[in-house]
Amino acid sequence: MSNDKLSKFELMQNNRSDYNNTFVARKSKSEPFRVSDNVMQVGKYKGQKVSELPHYYIRWMIKKIDMDGSRVQILRNILKNNKETQGGNK
Repeated sequence: MSNDKLSKFELMQNNRSDYNNTFVARKSKSEPFRVSDNVMQVGKYKGQKVSELPHYYIRWMIKKIDMDGSRVQILRNILKNNKETQGGNK
């Protein structure tokens, strides 16, 4: 077979080689809730305000979800404010 015409198999093999697959896509930050109104967009609590979520879930989100700094700060403020007003954790 000539170099100009490669079979499907050869094309697939060429595209799978380490030489061609050096690009690694970066994972974008997650946006589980809107900053404008703090309403959850995904998951178990979709449609609920973040301030109404159980504290264990907010702590889990801070630890496990890759969010931008503004969303993390919103969650920390909610935990701090609830702790001050209620005098403890849920």
